[in-house]
Amino acid sequence: MKGVTIMNSLSNECLPQIDLVYIITLQNIRSIGRKTIWSILKILGEKKNNYDLNNYYKYNMNIGALNGLLKDYEVDLKKINKNYKPPNEDDLNKAYSDAQIIIEYSKNNDIDIFPYYHTNYPKRLLEIADPPIIIYTKGNYECLNNDNSIAIIGTRQPTEYGAKQAHRMGELLATKHYIVTSGLALGCDTKAHEGCIRRDGKTVAILAHGLGVNIYPSENKKLAEDIILKGGCLVSEYPPKDKISKRTLVERDRLQSGLSKAVVVIETDVVGGSMHTVSFCIKQKRILACIRHPKDFLNYPQTKGNQKIIDETSNYGAHIIDCENNESIHSFLNKVNLYHFMQKEVNNSQKNTIKQRQKDKNGNNKKLFDF
Repeated sequence: MKGVTIMNSLSNECLPQIDLVYIITLQNIRSIGRKTIWSILKILGEKKNNYDLNNYYKYNMNIGALNGLLKDYEVDLKKINKNYKPPNEDDLNKAYSDAQIIIEYSKNNDIDIFPYYHTNYPKRLLEIADPPIIIYTKGNYECLNNDNSIAIIGTRQPTEYGAKQAHRMGELLATKHYIVTSGLALGCDTKAHEGCIRRDGKTVAILAHGLGVNIYPSENKKLAEDIILKGGCLVSEYPPKDKISKRTLVERDRLQSGLSKAVVVIETDVVGGSMHTVSFCIKQKRILACIRHPKDFLNYPQTKGNQKIIDETSNYGAHIIDCENNESIHSFLNKVNLYHFMQKEVNNSQKNTIKQRQKDKNGNNKKLFDF
């Protein structure tokens, strides 16, 4: 599903609302990944005008209907994913049983689960090209739909200056009532979370593993607990018992920018996770800001990525922040606030257009098909 943006489909309410247990069942099937599931949902959304899906799948989805669905669209799914193999009955039943275990475990361990159509699913994630099907949260999930969210990112091994500025930026944003989003990694992430908490702010940590395994890195176990205690939130797109991997670390980067209105780069080399997030930030049309370092720090490898972003203005279009200059920081926040106002106007206009189209098409506002 290369380059497909889900937002228009979801905001136009044309994707079916399949029950949570069956979405997780699909995720548990080895040959079905996130993009394939989105494709299944889009196909169903397109087919719904050709026949009554409620009657076709007997209104309430069950494991037999899910099996029939996968068989019905086997040809379509193989076009989308050449590695797709339809599951046999045993595999499907095992995936369903595991889905039930995941839901029960989450209920018993204060983990909230929100599929793409849920009210508490972060609206900003519906704007990106590859959103999670489901998110798992622990703590105050209302943070995720707060309109004021800024990500702070950077290296795990910052200079003394970088560590100081990450902490300071976390503090400043907290005092301005912004949600600070980061990845709970050592270094800049840690300092940003800690700075926010120090000023009684709310911060969101996006994890690259499930919420039912040991916190990574282990040094930040206490910090993760403090984030929740202070009204913040831990977030993952992975089932509770999923462990961290190189793949999940990279996938996590798109969510840091996706959940935020803007991304602030504290320190980064030219290669690494922070630069991945910078790329996602640009693709997702978020505001990018980058700290300019004093001359004494320009020879440090941790600042080379910053220098690249600043020097290549045409490629990155970053707002440059001189931390010793308060006007520079205020100018950045003014830009974020203006962007927020403009986005709100656009979203209101889109909502009105969607409502009108629904009225023109159906004669009234009918509810979507629910499985």
